[in-house]
Formats: sequence, C-alpha cells, structure tokens
Amino acid sequence: MAEVAIGTGVKSPRVEGRAARLFAAGPALYGILSRVGPLPEVCTACGARAGEGPRCPRCGASLLVDLVVQPVAGERKLFNGSRSLSALGAPAPDAVRARERLSAGGTVLASVSRDFALAASGALAGWGIRSELRPSSPLRRARAPIALAALGVLLAAAGLVWQRRHRPAPEPEAVAAAAPAAPAAPSFADIAAETLPSVVKVSCKDWLGTGFYLAPTTVLTNAHVACPPEEPVRLRHTDGTEAEGTVSFRDEWLDIARIEVRAGKGRPLRTGDPTALRAGDPVLYIGTPLGLDFSLGQGTLAFVGRNMEGIAWLQFNAPVAQGNSGGPLLDARGAVVGIVSLKARRAEGIGFALPIGYALPPAGEEALRWQALLKRVQKEDREEQAKLIARYQRPRLVGAEVRDRALWAMFIAPADVSARSGLLVEMLRGDERTCLARIGVERWDSLSVLDEARFREARWLGRGELGRSLQVMSGRVDGDLCPEVMTGDQLAFLEGVEERGRVKVESMVAWVPRKAIAGQRANARLEAQRWRRQFSDAWRSVARAEQGVAAAAQEDAGAQPAMAAALNALEMARAELIELERSASDHDIPPDWR
Repeated sequence: MAEVAIGTGVKSPRVEGRAARLFAAGPALYGILSRVGPLPEVCTACGARAGEGPRCPRCGASLLVDLVVQPVAGERKLFNGSRSLSALGAPAPDAVRARERLSAGGTVLASVSRDFALAASGALAGWGIRSELRPSSPLRRARAPIALAALGVLLAAAGLVWQRRHRPAPEPEAVAAAAPAAPAAPSFADIAAETLPSVVKVSCKDWLGTGFYLAPTTVLTNAHVACPPEEPVRLRHTDGTEAEGTVSFRDEWLDIARIEVRAGKGRPLRTGDPTALRAGDPVLYIGTPLGLDFSLGQGTLAFVGRNMEGIAWLQFNAPVAQGNSGGPLLDARGAVVGIVSLKARRAEGIGFALPIGYALPPAGEEALRWQALLKRVQKEDREEQAKLIARYQRPRLVGAEVRDRALWAMFIAPADVSARSGLLVEMLRGDERTCLARIGVERWDSLSVLDEARFREARWLGRGELGRSLQVMSGRVDGDLCPEVMTGDQLAFLEGVEERGRVKVESMVAWVPRKAIAGQRANARLEAQRWRRQFSDAWRSVARAEQGVAAAAQEDAGAQPAMAAALNALEMARAELIELERSASDHDIPPDWR
C-alpha cells in the first residue's frame, strides 16, 4: 500500500463530508486510503472540494503536487521502481531518467495532478519505496483578495448603473467608433525580426544544427545536435557574435538537450500553446538547412498530436533539411510551439516538431489541455503496441555485434522463455552461407539495456506496459568451423525452416571465433582426407587396368578385342591420374596428401 503524505509545513485544512473524517486521522492516512477507491479531491489550504482546474475554486491555491522520495539504494529496487514508474507514461520520466531521480532522491514528479501522483506512489510502494506528496507551489490564502475583488465588482456595477441613468444615449456612429479594433496579426517579416536574435547556430565538430534561447543562459536544441557532455558547444548569433556552452541535460528518447551558455545574455523566445493549434494554421520555422544560416521557412500545420512511439508530434507540411534540427517552430504570433526534429524519410515536405510542452511543462488551463492530449496519444500508443507485440511471442533476432573479442547475438523473447542453447543461426556473406552455428544464451535483461538509436522499436515497446512481458536474451555465437566474420556480414536466426530475424554484424573489427584455429585445422584434415581419397581411387583404377592388360595377354592370340579394351581402360585411368596431379599442383597440395 502506498505511503503518502501531504506536504510538510501545511496546516490541517478544514474539509467537508467524507474527506473530513479521513483528514482527522491525518493527511498521510488520507493519502493511503485514497488509493483504495475514488475520494473527493480536496484543497489542502481550505478543505473545499477541488474543481476541474489546476487551482482551488474557493481560495485559488494550487492543486498540483510534486512526488518526493528519499534516495533509493539497491539495484533491484532501482530497477523495478524505475520500470514501474516509466510504465505510467507521460508525464512520468523514462526508465533511465527515473532511475537517476530515484537514486539521487528528491522530486521525482513535478507539477502533476494528485491522481497521477497517487498512482505513481502506489507503483513505487509495490517495491518498498516510500514517497511523499507535496504542493507544487506555495499555498496562498485568497479569501481576502476574493472578498475585496467582489466588493470592487459591486462598486463598479453600481457606478455603471448610475452613469447609464445620467447620460444620454450615444449616437450610432459613436458606438461603432468606440468598439476596439482586433489587433492585426504580425507579418512574417515582423516575426523574423523579433525571433531571429533568439535563435543560434549550433556547431559540434562537423555537425551543424539550430537552437534557441529558452532562458538568458539556456539554449534548447535536439539531443542529436548537441555535443557529448565533456565537449564544448559552439554557438553563433545572427549578429555574428559567438559563445560557448556545455550540455546540461539530454533526453535521447525525446531528442532534446539543454545547453548552458557561459555568461549568456540571450533573449528568450515567447512560448506558445501547441494545444491551441488547429490543422491548417500557418507555422514558421528557423534553421540552418544545408549550412545556410538563419533561414526562415513557412509551412502549414497538418496534425496536432501525431502518435509516433508514444510521443505527440506536431506534423507540418514544409521542406525540412539537415540543419533545421533543433530550430523553433513558431505559430502565427511568433511564439515557439515546438522543436523541429524529424522529417519523413519516404516522402518530401513532411516535418515533425516536438511540442514545447515536453521541454517546458505548461500551467493553468493549458496544462489540462496538454494532459488530455498526452492521454489520447497514450491510448493510441497502447493500441499500436498491442498489434506489434505479437511479433515477439517467439524469440526473434534483433542484433549482432562484436564485443569482448566474441560475436554476440541479441534476441527479443517473451519473459517466460529461458532457453540456454539450441538457437541455431547461419552466417551469410552476400547470398552465400559461410557456416551454421549455435547460440549459448548467457544474459537476460530488460529492453531498456538496448541502445535507443539502434533498437528504437524495441525500446519503445519496453517503455509501455506490454513491454514488461518481453526480455532481451544475449549469447555468444559458438561456431567451431566458421571463418572470421567481417563488418557487413549477416546473421540469420533459424527456427525450423522459418527465418526469424536477419541482421548485419555491427563492428569495426573482424571476429575470429574462439575455436578458429581448431576449425582451420579441422578443415585442413578434411581437405587432406579428400585429396588422399581421390589419389587412392585414381591409383586403384590404374592398378586394376594393368591387371586387366596382364590377364588379356595370357589369353589366346585370338582374344585381340579383350586386349584392346584392357589397354583402353589403362590409358583412361592413367589420364585421370595425370589430371588429378595437375589439379593438386595448381592448389599447392602437399606431396604427402597425394
């Protein structure tokens, strides 16, 4: 059962109905019992029933909470806790990030609804990890301001009534003139002039990309654009000035990174609301396509919340090229709503941007719309995973690489499969089979151990609830008679007559099997036996033909046809022996093999 407490330092609120009895027993008991069944969510400041918004309708206090834990020790607790937490989906972090937060302690989830925090607390409690709920922002009493505001409204209404009673009706022309004109949307040139100073060109060795200021000293970009943490990132502004920064945060799954700029004084971009966009809205983007710095592009929003591997992408129609990665996607008002990250591989003119909400969680009513969008995408994602999970109901080969001077093969299989041997693979160079070998499974891991870039689909499955029913099996290839395997060679997994997975060997060096020398000697023995058998058969043929000639010579002089046949057979046997000698010489066959 989850051990939950409402944040420390908060006076016990006055609550109503059933919740009052629970609060009387203590906030911690209220949190524990709320896991048993649906309870009315109440404000921790005034005890009123909470509404649909992020703040209390009575006093205005925040209803969002943080989930806080003490540092967690023990590999098993960290592994199970991080996996259970990530399985809840957004806004929970992925397994790697969850493991880091649990190990360090402190805030694991920030600014989430109480229901979601309680679900996360229950998931952690199942593995013996205690957690605590705390308000996301300081609670504030708002009764006096509300009363003053109500008094101000009454006074203003009274004054308005008096004015209407004591002034003549305006002329129709005056009424029309008094109506304020709607503000005109800024032109693309105005947006470019406003936003370009906030955009930077990102350089990391030979790789170019784009970024933009999220804070005066913080630049946001794609993870695949940013340098490794130990390497400096070069930034160039539109006015030609340059700066250096270091990567302070990276999320490979979402493909976002934050760069801290030394002595930065950047002008942050205004942030917009991706959930307010509609298909057909105009969008702008700024980037460095093909090295062309600070290029402004225009497109049309095609879809809000396109589900791809559980991420709610903004799909837009525009030509996106290398160098646009990490740049801002702007709405018609010049506010950043996304980070340009992907382009369609099999079609031109289709781009994808990560909504800014993933990097900067929204607040207020926008947060409710954002959570609704994420829930819809999570539902679609579970349906997609259910379709794909059937592929892995039996072991499937997904990768092969050389490490520790051995060739390793990786399979995805159901978690209840514990095969240690009997997995048969064939090695191919081009279309030619080089050998057959068996796999001895030595490791069983969760899908999170797979590299995100190379095994994106498997890692995606591992992030969902269904992925917990799968595992990664790894083992060394035991090929006694196999030749060395080079980069680019293929490995195919055979299950009976069915091929279940074919992959290329990923390595920059060749693999020489552990028994390669023994295999070469075995091959040599087989080759020697083959040549000796051929020579032995050829010499026997010659001996039999000579015996036939001798037998024909002892017969009567009238048996000339028998002698002719015997001589012909001897000539053919000697010719075959000569041809075999010539072939052995061409292949440098040792004399003792002949």
